[in-house]
Amino acid sequence: MAKDCGSIKACKYGSFRCCYTILGLKPTSIDSAVKAIFGNKGEEIVQLNLKAIQAGREHALKQL
Repeated sequence: MAKDCGSIKACKYGSFRCCYTILGLKPTSIDSAVKAIFGNKGEEIVQLNLKAIQAGREHALKQL
């Protein structure tokens, strides 16, 4: 899943998003946290992680 997004390191964030989606937590809070955590590393890193998180959400929704 994260490999398709361009980073195997981002896999854990995609996995977190699967869990958050299944638990029904708000996507905006997750996205805000990612921006706060990775914002100092540049927009490319932020977008890479957001892409992995979105892939995790889509994966979780397919499983429900």
